[in-house]
Amino acid sequence: MSASTNRYIILNLSNIISVISIRVSRPFPWLTIDTYRNLREVWNRLRICLNDIEENRLNERVSFGTVKDDLDKMEKILKELEEYDEEELNEEFAIEIKKFLEILSDDIRILIENLREGGINPPPPPPPIRSIPVLRINSKEYPIKTNSIILGRREEDNHLLILNKDGRLIYDTGVADPYISRYKPREDRMGNTHIYYNNGRWCIVDLKSTNGTKVNNIDILHPTELKNGDIIEIGYTKITFIYS
Repeated sequence: MSASTNRYIILNLSNIISVISIRVSRPFPWLTIDTYRNLREVWNRLRICLNDIEENRLNERVSFGTVKDDLDKMEKILKELEEYDEEELNEEFAIEIKKFLEILSDDIRILIENLREGGINPPPPPPPIRSIPVLRINSKEYPIKTNSIILGRREEDNHLLILNKDGRLIYDTGVADPYISRYKPREDRMGNTHIYYNNGRWCIVDLKSTNGTKVNNIDILHPTELKNGDIIEIGYTKITFIYS
């Protein structure tokens, strides 16, 4: 892989960020059919960049898994947009797309930095093994000292809460994510995410939350065993499960 090819990919990725920045800086109502065409162009250009990375075998030294996941999410958003007429586009949907594009821009910037460094940095070490489970969220760690917890959103400030099975607050993480399902204390926690210890294993189950629960980027449709280093995703929040 030549240095010129590497620079070409970085230039294209930087141009994609510029297009996104122009879009997200505009106030509502910015989401028009013209905007949709631009987002489709962003999706196509980003797909080409990732193909170039694979064809030049850069993916053997540089991880682009997060951006690839973003590309899949963007394709779903574009399919939803196809169902809308221009008059039907609403502010709530626009805000959802705007937040996603901001996350996408950050992930592309990280990919660009990795490409500039030539992918020579070793991957981060696996999470250390602990005797009790720990949830790591945005570099902060939350030890779990009970055998059953609920993850849900507080409606007033959209904070992600960690509660015990009886609904008592264990941690207010301070992470605001409106796409996490609201905690429902008197509805058997339906709509939330449940992590529990059972027969020597830690498991996770999605209780019919609005946006679902993922483990390692796979939607969980039934109780699933959690293992050390697994990535839990609810809303736009990613949580690392650390346990022996």
